[in-house]
Amino acid sequence: MITRALALILVGLALAACRSDPYATIESLVGREAGPRVLLMPIDLELSEVAAGGLVEPKAAWTDTARTLMTAALAELLAERRATLVPYSAPADDPGRAALHDQLIKLHDTVGEAILVHHYEPSFRLPGKGERLDWSLGPPVALLHHEFDADYALSIFFRDSYKSAGRTAAMAVAAPLSFLGVGLSGGAQVGVASLVDLRTGAVVWFNRLIRNQGELRSADGARESVATLLEGFPP
Repeated sequence: MITRALALILVGLALAACRSDPYATIESLVGREAGPRVLLMPIDLELSEVAAGGLVEPKAAWTDTARTLMTAALAELLAERRATLVPYSAPADDPGRAALHDQLIKLHDTVGEAILVHHYEPSFRLPGKGERLDWSLGPPVALLHHEFDADYALSIFFRDSYKSAGRTAAMAVAAPLSFLGVGLSGGAQVGVASLVDLRTGAVVWFNRLIRNQGELRSADGARESVATLLEGFPP
């Protein structure tokens, strides 16, 4: 989902042990009588392990498990808001439509990076916007509205890392030197989520999560992590 912005998030990680900063422009989801339909875009997710020396090693099996658990947790949490989660699927038999979908996803990534830069980094805040979440992907997103019969699109970027036994031992050895400014970091959770109104293109909710705890490899942990990421999500 986001590349350059990830670097900004990680910089923020060094400044705050636990942080969730939601912005929203609507007080509640609006949809049909049966409740709004929320299109879940492909989750940009990676779980990894921090080795003794600090090397971060991606874990495919952990990532696959977390993706399944996160999707289930999202469906449950949205159902509590009377919303239905709609899975995204790329057009398999229409290269033209697939290219349009690709462009929309890249456009969202660009807008998401801009929001992270201009809303979460005070020195880059835009005078004309202030703290208002005033961003849009424009009318082209109506394509997804019609193809999936969805009212909103939810996009999620998530990175979760866990310290290995070797890293835990190394941290214990370094702990007595913390008063000298010597310290080793363990695992961390970094997440970004946004909600786009597919009828207008407006970004109506956005949140950034940074913390040095959390668990995505169990159902209870995934639900807690997703609930924290969805802080401030419109009811």
